[in-house]
Amino acid sequence: AESSRTGASACELDALELPRESSSDVRYCRLNGKFMSVTHACRNLTLQLEWKQKGSDYPFRATQLSDGTLRFICMATALLQPHPPSIMLFDEPELGLHPYALTLLGNLFRQVNREGYNCQRQAIISTQSALLLNEMAPEDVVIVERMDGQSQFRRLRTEELSEWLDDYSLGELWQKNVLGARPMDERTPQPLGKGGDV
Repeated sequence: AESSRTGASACELDALELPRESSSDVRYCRLNGKFMSVTHACRNLTLQLEWKQKGSDYPFRATQLSDGTLRFICMATALLQPHPPSIMLFDEPELGLHPYALTLLGNLFRQVNREGYNCQRQAIISTQSALLLNEMAPEDVVIVERMDGQSQFRRLRTEELSEWLDDYSLGELWQKNVLGARPMDERTPQPLGKGGDV
């Protein structure tokens, strides 16, 4: 099976629940506000996808899409799969994404975590994006800071930030170092908190 941008392995075909031998199957999806048809063809245990913008016959293949578009499609597919794993990890999902795509992705993360609360399903995200952080509720955010040679975890609480949130978003509070989670030398005292990842 191919491991290129245009192919998928046999295991991935099983996960997508698509037939091993198939003629083209067209479905419509909404991607960044535009309707596109998605055509798949399964041959030799390889999955080939093509996208056509509604009203156009020109097919786009994976090699013609931007890295950000491909990353968004992969992450959306992982988040929306019919039988997802109980925990999914995403490291810096913001890389290469348009700011509007980050808004859509943030909504997907929230949807997975809210719907998954009762069925033991969770998406864990490590990010350095203030824009993506803006899409989260304070209770969805755990600050990780390095203190005394150890990682310390602290969940944000709306009531502790209520006055700040009247005027600023979570991302802005992070940029102003109100939340902490900033890069730092462990040996250097920090006036408003110590640094790490969100």
